[in-house]
Amino acid sequence: MVSIRVGDVLSGKYRIERELGAGGMGVVVEATQLRLERRVAIKVLSVVDDAARARLMREARAAAQIRGEHVARVLEVEEHEGMPYVVMELLEGSDLGETLAVEGALGVTEAVDAVLEACTAVAEAHLLGIIHRDLKPSNLFRARKPDGSTSIKVLDFGISKRDEPDAPVLTHSHTGLGTPLYMAPEQIRDARNADARADIWSLGVVLYELVADARPFDGASVTAVSARILEDEPVPLAARCPAAPPELAAVVVRCLAKDRDERYCDVAELAQALSPFASDAGKSAARSVTRLLAGSGDTVRQPLGSGAASSGTSATASAWARASSKGARRAGGVVAAVAIALGLVAWLALRERSEAPTPADTAPAVEAPPSAARLPVVSTSAPSASASATASASASSPPRPRAQPSSNLSDWRMK
Repeated sequence: MVSIRVGDVLSGKYRIERELGAGGMGVVVEATQLRLERRVAIKVLSVVDDAARARLMREARAAAQIRGEHVARVLEVEEHEGMPYVVMELLEGSDLGETLAVEGALGVTEAVDAVLEACTAVAEAHLLGIIHRDLKPSNLFRARKPDGSTSIKVLDFGISKRDEPDAPVLTHSHTGLGTPLYMAPEQIRDARNADARADIWSLGVVLYELVADARPFDGASVTAVSARILEDEPVPLAARCPAAPPELAAVVVRCLAKDRDERYCDVAELAQALSPFASDAGKSAARSVTRLLAGSGDTVRQPLGSGAASSGTSATASAWARASSKGARRAGGVVAAVAIALGLVAWLALRERSEAPTPADTAPAVEAPPSAARLPVVSTSAPSASASATASASASSPPRPRAQPSSNLSDWRMK
């Protein structure tokens, strides 16, 4: 185990200024990046083993891949005397767990806005195939911006799960996979079976707590809480916060459905349900979530609801439906284009036929066959001398053979 103290310089680059917080796995400190004179936050492991390293690297990679503003920036991953650490942007403010402890419940609009901002980070993570699995108030940090406004940052992707068939299973003895108070039933049974809808459950618990300053499932021990999550219905939100709108309580109830197929299928659907209770800023966040999933197109990964042995509604089902709809429209456009091309070919063929030369223009001169219109008129009077001469010449001359039409002309007539 490697210890660090104020004044220590890590890797010759970061001078430790003060401790910001500590936990069972490590400590977070404020430091100065010497070359840039920039203040940063550094998460240092206090326990160094393979599982702890895997967790730290998983958190760093997950946070680094999410580009939106609602995740703390990861700047670098380094080692100091064999001890790995992650350098992140330094956030000023407090997490929502601290806010609840100091100020109590938030107003409905404020609570909904915070959850909607968190949804933007969660939506982007889900599109990358990353499931957080530990969403709770203490992992939602309300950071102050230079202009005085605040922004929710989702922290601690340390136990996040990448929903891939060959993804390694992260287990270790130092901490459980999640916080039982916020864990979905399927995550309690088997953390490997948790998909994106487990994050939706956790967001429902967070929203309940922010509004009521209480949790829907409580107990004196981890075992008692877990049993209630698995077997009992949540305490109605109205019992803890009578001022909460019934429609908002219905949103929470759906998030906390024990059958995950009955929850919102993705965070975009949840964001749309929460939008009526949000401020203009919250509504903007809800639209961002919708755009994230609706605009994902072919970049959407394998549905997150298909991880492990899970089946049923995909966590990105609505995004997949929208992508499928786009694919159907694209296929329909191809069919229409082919039909237009075939029609054009047919039209050109007909035009060629209509402009082709007539038989009279191309065939050898032939004697027209006698027709009824050309038959000699029979007169009852005696024939004239000229008529008699003509008749006599015709009788004495051998018959003139008819010319046969050319094969080309015959083919043309058959077309």
